[in-house]
Amino acid sequence: MEGSCPSTSGEVSSRGVRGPIDQFFPSKGNDNEHGKGHNVPLSPTDAKEASKLVTLDVGRFFFESGIPFNVVVSSAFANMCKSLGDYGRGYKVPSPHDLSTWVLKKEVETTEKIVDDVKKTWKTTGVTLMLDGWIDTRGRN
Repeated sequence: MEGSCPSTSGEVSSRGVRGPIDQFFPSKGNDNEHGKGHNVPLSPTDAKEASKLVTLDVGRFFFESGIPFNVVVSSAFANMCKSLGDYGRGYKVPSPHDLSTWVLKKEVETTEKIVDDVKKTWKTTGVTLMLDGWIDTRGRN
């Protein structure tokens, strides 16, 4: 299979190769169209180990991408993690093209709607636009 890693168990599914982390998760025979299935509860020891592996992957993503650590407390990060967990196995990550086209367009539309809702209140609440800036010792901002 092109672009995949060798499996420790030798099993290959339609979604990819089974790897070392898969020992913590049972195979799911009744996946629906979104890749979800029913999880068998992990023992506390296995759950703790699986959590550590996920946390290490999250950390590696932050380190390699140069993302500030305080991003983990943002609501957007929490929503992303919840959505990934709700979806389950089989999620295909978006391509750079997806992010730069339809995903960005949809987020701009969402933001414009929020701004329009705020603008509608200006007739009754009024509006003040404030800017903050700085200039260094050389006159640059």
